[in-house]
Amino acid sequence: MAVNGNGYVNFVDQATTKVKGQFVKPAELLAQRNDWMKYARWQESNLDTCEEFVIRTSLPDAYFVTVGKGVPISKSTSAKIQEGWAIIEQSTEIPRHLVRGEALAETLMNERMASFESVAQKAAQAVVYANGSLNDDQFNGWAVRMATLTGGNAKQMFSCGGAMANAQTSIYAVKYMERGAYFITPPGMTAGLSSEDMGLCRATDASGVLDVYRQVVNMGLGFALQDWRCLGRICNIDVAQLNALSGNQAPTSFLNIIHGMLYLISRMGRLGSGPIVFHAGQASFSALVRLATEKSVNGLGYIEASGAQFGTPGSQQLTFHGNPIVLMDQILETEAVVS
Repeated sequence: MAVNGNGYVNFVDQATTKVKGQFVKPAELLAQRNDWMKYARWQESNLDTCEEFVIRTSLPDAYFVTVGKGVPISKSTSAKIQEGWAIIEQSTEIPRHLVRGEALAETLMNERMASFESVAQKAAQAVVYANGSLNDDQFNGWAVRMATLTGGNAKQMFSCGGAMANAQTSIYAVKYMERGAYFITPPGMTAGLSSEDMGLCRATDASGVLDVYRQVVNMGLGFALQDWRCLGRICNIDVAQLNALSGNQAPTSFLNIIHGMLYLISRMGRLGSGPIVFHAGQASFSALVRLATEKSVNGLGYIEASGAQFGTPGSQQLTFHGNPIVLMDQILETEAVVS
């Protein structure tokens, strides 16, 4: 994502949005597809600063009974877990003397569209890669929870065997459930992007005071994982092999992404009703589209959107054994090897 951090909207910015004196909607060359919200489950956090819940950590011991003898007493144990949330925000300020009337509305709308895209991309990036352990203003995303093949949740990970440094990608699987995995919002905030027109405000710079029109776009979110089995990762997917459908990603290999998805379905499908949502980056998504088009024996296919005519662009959902696959451009193709 290209970022401009030069502050106020100025005359040069105004000029670049006009053709023959008229505002023109720009071609959004920096727009992305990050469809993680399509199937996500949301709820408001139950505390002011976090979501708090209880998990069971052990079951009481059970014993065979010997007639005439007592049975030992036992009990279960539980623990409290807290999951944090974050707010992602972008502010735009337009000097009062720069625009008036219709020009103001056009400028605000133009900047609002760019702000929506910027915040949406930052949110998608955070969902995957945020690290609340290192950054107090963030929450823990998917990658940091599934960062090693030897951890306690290693059974929820499938390695495709890629070994080239910084040339890997991943597919992340989430089973959204009430007591499993879901996104949280700060108290009082709605799920998704929001925009607020702050009106005319007074700002200061090195020269003195300045009246500016200000608008804010933000999004509050966090990820709560009550049941660690509701999150899975197919990692160490070599991008070069994936693009060529060769090596470990050849259709005949038992280390390809199809086998990784089957592995996660076998582990996550038993947790309850509802689909497992697979989130794939561009390289993985493209490979799955190719495989789905070439053959159906892998369980890959398309589901036509309700009411759509067959073949209508964008009307079909890529699925694997009935579980949706969504595109997330923010999933990197330069991930490190997970070991």
